[in-house]
Amino acid sequence: TYYASCKFMMESTTPTDTTTTPITEITTTNLPVDTELTHLNIADSLRANSSFMKIMATLFHYGNQAMNAAQLVIAVRALNLLPLRQVRGETPKSTIQGIISTSRKIARDLKLSDPFRIDKDGSGRQAKYAIADQVLNGIEPPEKMEIPDEPIILRPVHHSHTSSYHYQGTKRERKARSIYSPTTRPSQKKKRTHRPKKKDMDRVNSDIEVDSDQDEDFHSMQSFDDDEDELNGNTPSCDIVEEEDTIVDYSLLYNPPTKDMDYIDPIDFTAYPIAGHFAIVQQKGYSYPRFRSHEKIKIPKVHCEDKFRVTDIVSRDKVVGRLFMLADGHGGPGCSEYFVRNTPEAVNHICVDYDPAQLGDREIQQRLETDIKTMIQTLDDAYLAIKREQMANKASEDHVDNDGCTLILNVFLGEWLINVNVGDSRTVLISAPEPSSSSTHPSITATTTESSSFNTVDHDYKMDVVFASQDHKPYLEHLARHILENGGEFVDSVQNRVIKVDLDKLREDGNRHAKRLALKNARIRPKDYQASCQETEEKASNNNWTAQSAVRTTATSPPPDKLRIPIREDRIPSLNVARSCGDLDFKMDPAHKIISCEPDVTFIRISDQPYVDHTILLNGPHKEKRRHFLFMSTDGTFDYMYEETAERQNRAIAKVIGPMIEDGEK
Repeated sequence: TYYASCKFMMESTTPTDTTTTPITEITTTNLPVDTELTHLNIADSLRANSSFMKIMATLFHYGNQAMNAAQLVIAVRALNLLPLRQVRGETPKSTIQGIISTSRKIARDLKLSDPFRIDKDGSGRQAKYAIADQVLNGIEPPEKMEIPDEPIILRPVHHSHTSSYHYQGTKRERKARSIYSPTTRPSQKKKRTHRPKKKDMDRVNSDIEVDSDQDEDFHSMQSFDDDEDELNGNTPSCDIVEEEDTIVDYSLLYNPPTKDMDYIDPIDFTAYPIAGHFAIVQQKGYSYPRFRSHEKIKIPKVHCEDKFRVTDIVSRDKVVGRLFMLADGHGGPGCSEYFVRNTPEAVNHICVDYDPAQLGDREIQQRLETDIKTMIQTLDDAYLAIKREQMANKASEDHVDNDGCTLILNVFLGEWLINVNVGDSRTVLISAPEPSSSSTHPSITATTTESSSFNTVDHDYKMDVVFASQDHKPYLEHLARHILENGGEFVDSVQNRVIKVDLDKLREDGNRHAKRLALKNARIRPKDYQASCQETEEKASNNNWTAQSAVRTTATSPPPDKLRIPIREDRIPSLNVARSCGDLDFKMDPAHKIISCEPDVTFIRISDQPYVDHTILLNGPHKEKRRHFLFMSTDGTFDYMYEETAERQNRAIAKVIGPMIEDGEK
């Protein structure tokens, strides 16, 4: 994959001969739609608006479940009620919102009750609409049906030795890069326009970050290609070649662990077969300067700062579970490696005190959750103590990484999955029906499988998202409040200006999903920053370069002497994740840590019968035998997806995984 830095994919089952009854899929377009809604309490002035009535009919048809504008567009299209198209800048989404706004204004003018019940979902940008109770007038809506989703079409890559090919994708188009040869240089160079040189102050007047991973100026790269064409004597062509999709095949690419990965453990698949099939992909990325005032360069990372580990959980010489962990490092690889080396032993020490058969007891879950949070806090304090000692004892010429990491733990214990999440890496639990005998019939040829998997998906491989962890981002209100109360502030990630947030307006209503729209692109930094050991003479001599490079910086060595200007803004570290392990700069005061390492802990039952060689869930929402797949990834995957919301990203991943599993099993 071209965007993932490190991710897990694992299957918690093995194929069996268990058969399930085929289920006929019913589309909503086959069912009659009542657009009159005569039994609802709707004023005649509103009934006169046919578009409004069709939206109300859509909501009622789907059981009056709350939908946002995007979902309403898809649902209305599925029922063929309105011809929603993009016309003169008006998007289908804005058309739906306009119809709703108009009808609400008419109701207000007539002093009628609001026809819609609106759930603002925190920031208000993802407002969801349902029919108000006053309009329903006691009428019970139909049974809720699944809201249709936009199809995600996967197209296989057809390799070609030529420099161009046809690809119907949606990625941004790029011109094929020409190859420069000195022999083709014209004798007379064309006059080229030079940009004015940037002042040195512009290059150091802000924090420099590495992990924003965004190319700030695509046009400058494109103009560079045009210059090469001119040097080659070629006229710039209008032919455009798009980037190739990197989903080529699903062959296993095996690389043995490197010498520094001496913590890799053997796995006993026989004693504990659950989650016995897994795959790992890891890739080093690049660093990009954040601001337009910096040079447009792409710096390869020296080390992959992401670390992973898979290990068995042993109690009384018996394997009772399995731990999958992923740590996304920033500022250096030290923190992520510390946690992958030390966490498994701590997890095993906790789990031996619990009987997996009793994890269904809520009191036992709460006690285990407390133990897990205490464990992570203890490990974090130990690592911060190591960094404080390194800072205090370092020589003037030494560089100490003041690094940190996110952390995901997925603990399989008996018939339960315990998800532990710190930061913005993500876990997605996916389920699918237990495959029928026809789905895995050996007579199916490879050719048939390849063509079918990209065009149609067998019902047995229709993946549904069961659970997804929440990314700890600065825009979450309950995290923003903690950051402000403990001495942090928010800055715009591009303009580098402070974002003012009224602490009194951040709600304390227990809604952990409430978002503050103004903080969508915010980064966190200490408000009154004083670098660790800043008073030392060594720190002053290099203008606090180590403090700058400690958290997400753009280079691996200090800047040139002419750029070492002691500007306060140049030295302030910043992060775009609201919870993390490590990161000493944000935890200088142990009593008031700007960024906490407190994890979210979630218990999920993945089987409701004693496991033999796989997990089967019978009493779930689908009332059928279900098997499970688990996807773990750093933000290297999700930051570069076309889908912006986490909910749609998770569904897109589930849709991609379905054909892959189908190809592998068939």
